[in-house]
Amino acid sequence: MRQQQEWQSRMEQTQSEFLAQERLASMERERRREQRDLDARRQIQTFTDRLLVSENARLEAQRRADDLEERRSQTSDRKSRDLEPFSEIERLRNELQNSEKQRLESEFADRWQQREAEAEAERVRWAGEMKNDWISQMATLQQRVQEVEAEREREQESSQNMQRFQAGQLRYLRTTLSQVQGARVVAHPDSATGNPVSDIVTLDAATLHPISISEIEERRQWG
Repeated sequence: MRQQQEWQSRMEQTQSEFLAQERLASMERERRREQRDLDARRQIQTFTDRLLVSENARLEAQRRADDLEERRSQTSDRKSRDLEPFSEIERLRNELQNSEKQRLESEFADRWQQREAEAEAERVRWAGEMKNDWISQMATLQQRVQEVEAEREREQESSQNMQRFQAGQLRYLRTTLSQVQGARVVAHPDSATGNPVSDIVTLDAATLHPISISEIEERRQWG
């Protein structure tokens, strides 16, 4: 019963250690994911800032074009002569705006696709790492369980060996007691000296009676 409780306690401790390691690994993965999200937001913010700078430049170009248009309207006396140059300016301005817009849209699309590809690759890598970590942790847990099981089997085998040893000792003691009970010491006076002489007399089954362990110990003490 005590071995079962110790084994159960070890299993609970092993599971607690495994769960603690899993929580730490999960927290680390969450921290990495938050860091990746923060980096992505920073990149998007940087790209947005560039878009704002480009938009401000476009607005400045628009403002200058408007200024030119206003000055042209104010000089109506030179309208016929300045009509062609201003038309060329307007055309160039439109081409410049369209070209800049297309460039920004293309750059934004390329950056977005690149970011999506990087995010997908990161998700695949993260999933692979998590799977490998899980497999490694499960293998470690399985190894620990096997070690605990092996130790439990060794303890059971040791306990069984001890029980067999004690059983053998008990059989040996019973055999010794039966042999002691089969012989009794009989004393009689010597015919020549008159001193008592001890003879070992083997008794038959009818005269045998059990001798307790305490009697054997007393006879050992008294020689």
